[in-house]
Amino acid sequence: MNRKFTLVVIITYFLCNLGFAQNDTLKVIDSTGEIGSIENIVPIHLNNVQIVQGIQLTLHFDNHLEFVTVYTTDRTEDFNVYENLNENTGILKIILISLAGEKIFPGTGTILNVSFGVSESAEPGNYPLVLSDVVASNSFYESIPITAVDGVFTIEGDVIPVELASFTAIYVAAQKNVHLDWKTCSEENNYGFEIQRGETRDRFHKIGFVKGNGTCSIPQIYSFIDHNVLPGKSYYRLKQIDYDGNFEFSQIIEVNVEAPANYALSQNYPNPFSVKKANSQTIIQFELPREDKVEIIIYDILGRRVRTLVAKTFSQGIHRLNWDGKDEYGTMVSAGIYYYQMKTQTFNAVKKMLIFE
Repeated sequence: MNRKFTLVVIITYFLCNLGFAQNDTLKVIDSTGEIGSIENIVPIHLNNVQIVQGIQLTLHFDNHLEFVTVYTTDRTEDFNVYENLNENTGILKIILISLAGEKIFPGTGTILNVSFGVSESAEPGNYPLVLSDVVASNSFYESIPITAVDGVFTIEGDVIPVELASFTAIYVAAQKNVHLDWKTCSEENNYGFEIQRGETRDRFHKIGFVKGNGTCSIPQIYSFIDHNVLPGKSYYRLKQIDYDGNFEFSQIIEVNVEAPANYALSQNYPNPFSVKKANSQTIIQFELPREDKVEIIIYDILGRRVRTLVAKTFSQGIHRLNWDGKDEYGTMVSAGIYYYQMKTQTFNAVKKMLIFE
């Protein structure tokens, strides 16, 4: 073989192997979120030429960001994620490892998605997302050198096109409900507010709606009462909806509702109530300090059974039933005085109600 040709082959081989020997790269992808927004995703990409079976990293973030959760991607769907958060210093430690021997094969793409919310008190600007203490291992549990590349989180303007001045939620123990109040400084194209409640910070459902004031430049005050409260922690947020269908969320507010200490049967509301009005109903509320089987029966003034509203087991807490004024056969009852009785194994109470035409 020609010696010159041989030398070229050797040099080419050396350069190729030098390229493949370079460190794999772990990179934080730049992300953007608005003030007060939630579930902003920060992807963490891995570009690797070596097989990876486990990786550990530390992500530093600004206190304007609120960590929500971290989860795997298609590249790491069979991996386990362990996290350790220090909220005071904005340090999130993550361990990604496969206990079943799965591997991240050579390639590029996201291996982790970190979800952040943006504080209502945040200021617009660019904030660093810094990686440190990155350690990885291959399938032989040997250390793999990883080059860390930092990213930036850009905070933009307000999340709600309506300028929200305040949003509060207070549990009123005497009334067994939660009062929500909010105030806007100005509004533009505001159709209204959907009130949402969740038992966790990431799962909400609609519990009411309050109509907005369209476009205005003067302060507006709104309120809503949640009568169907649940014992323990509840989370509330507003979904502000424009006339064109666009929407944004407020910050999340946490409320702790006290569990009932005793059995109780409340006076129905409204009382009296009319059976002639369309869709007219009265609400019967009761409280249970523990899970129990409950029977609630409606009687007329002569003590004759009119309707059994419920006969089943309820969980601890505050519960409400609606009665539409109809008997067991679906016939509307006549005006007059009626009684409703609540019975459990250890509790018995009777209240009077009045129906008018």
